[in-house]
Amino acid sequence: MSYIHTAALVTTLRTALFLAASAMASEGLAFPVAPATLSYAASMTSPTPPSQSVTFSKKSLVPRPWTASGDVAWIAISPPSGTISREQDQIVVQVNATGMATGTYSGTVRIAITDKNDRVQVTPVPVTLTVTAGSATATATATVTPSILLNP
Repeated sequence: MSYIHTAALVTTLRTALFLAASAMASEGLAFPVAPATLSYAASMTSPTPPSQSVTFSKKSLVPRPWTASGDVAWIAISPPSGTISREQDQIVVQVNATGMATGTYSGTVRIAITDKNDRVQVTPVPVTLTVTAGSATATATATVTPSILLNP
């Protein structure tokens, strides 16, 4: 009888080791993003700073669906979903500080790619938005260098 208990214990240990190894492997499969963080500066008179791009890549040659979302209302992402069919894809992240008080705000963009086993791998990209009071007078008195753009 002790052989049966030992066999059951060995099977349980093997299962536990397999699950632990699988968990470690899935953590190692997290996909890279660049840049890893985003920072924006806005003012009450200029609430929409220039957008920034985030590039992400996958390790598979097979096309995979992905989604991207922000966890706060002031973050907008374009496009919000797609299929990564080549090695890299890109999203554009825009923030809008309209109506926000001065201060520093934090949010997160989450990019999720479904892997070949239908598991969703999520990579977070922290976003920082700093809103200052700004001044319409300072903006109006700033010197602007004239320029001409020639396009054939």
